[in-house]
Amino acid sequence: MLTYLIFILIWLNVCKSTLSRFILLLVASSILLGLLIEIPLELLDPKTNFNSLFSCAIITLLLLGFNSRPSFIPERDKFTYLNTKLIKAFIGLSCFVGIINIYIFLNSFSEILTIGMLPEEFKNSGYGEDLVSNKFPSFLIRLSYAISPISYFCLAAHFYYLVISDKKMALLCFVGSLNIVILPLIYFARGGIVIYVLLYLSMLAYVYRYLGNYTQKKTNYRVISILSPLIFIFLFITLNRFGDNYVDFREGTLVSNHAVFALFDYASQWLVIGNTLIENFKDINIMNGSSVNYLPSKFLGIFGFSFPDLHELRQLNFGNNWNSFQGLPAILLYDFGYYFSFFLAFLYMVTARFLLSGRKHLLHRLSWLAVLLPVPLYFFQGMFTVYGFYNLAILYAIFLSVGLRLKYIPS
Repeated sequence: MLTYLIFILIWLNVCKSTLSRFILLLVASSILLGLLIEIPLELLDPKTNFNSLFSCAIITLLLLGFNSRPSFIPERDKFTYLNTKLIKAFIGLSCFVGIINIYIFLNSFSEILTIGMLPEEFKNSGYGEDLVSNKFPSFLIRLSYAISPISYFCLAAHFYYLVISDKKMALLCFVGSLNIVILPLIYFARGGIVIYVLLYLSMLAYVYRYLGNYTQKKTNYRVISILSPLIFIFLFITLNRFGDNYVDFREGTLVSNHAVFALFDYASQWLVIGNTLIENFKDINIMNGSSVNYLPSKFLGIFGFSFPDLHELRQLNFGNNWNSFQGLPAILLYDFGYYFSFFLAFLYMVTARFLLSGRKHLLHRLSWLAVLLPVPLYFFQGMFTVYGFYNLAILYAIFLSVGLRLKYIPS
């Protein structure tokens, strides 16, 4: 624990950008919440603090990727006619799939009300997955999974249109971005709400000083209007799932309410679980990138290749902690080992600094920001990249910026 506290004190004097400060605030909040529920992590234990050095080093590299102050010209990018149509087509596709996702979610919610099942049971018993697969055509589900990741681009476009004061397009892009939230909510998973709220706030912080005074005031009101219902839904699900029966609740802490304890544990359990896993790590535990090979394994499976089941791998290596939040540093370690974990974190830092620097056009920069930020924002969870949604979002970002060769008309 002492290592994390020293890390925060050092970074308080190092952080230069709003984004790196925001991420540091999340790390500090995670540690504070852990202290409030008295996580069993010794303050001065040498072994614990040595293991924490790895986590701090990984998070430091992620922070460095966003420690440069943004500098861009807040004006409309000049696209070719074809590229303008392409961008609008992507936004339209995301909005269309959003209607499908809302329809599926309403059916899931109706099913819970009809049979009286608790959200926790609906999510973890497999009933939700069975309901979706049996009640809706498979092509509709595949279409939803394939198109929904465009929502990350829509969120980037939302802030782009806010900067250039195009209110109608900003609203349309906001609607298209909501698939990040709606798709997980079909199974009453809270992760989509968490990442959306964090991502929205961090991207807003990135562009905020480039908004006009009037737009800033209107945006402040809109942010409250947008995020308040999402936070309410998050709390509603938490209360219904853990209101009086959170299995990891510990007596004798400063927090006596099960639901509040569950919230605090949600943000801080990675400190204990991650440290435990790092301490127990051996080279034979390496899972060869299991957290990021979902799409490649699905593709290669078409040609007869087989891969170990991710859940079985995690149960084998993580034991009782396989379904908890291990934290990004521990996940990287078990997927790639020490050396390659540092290499990937360093590569991420270099890539982020490159894609967010220079005089790149605003939409291009925001598009990459939207898919780069979830990695450090969700540091405490560590399983964000597992099921293909995020991987597809990166592929769409590459498709838009490289594959389609989006060429801007010279200014």
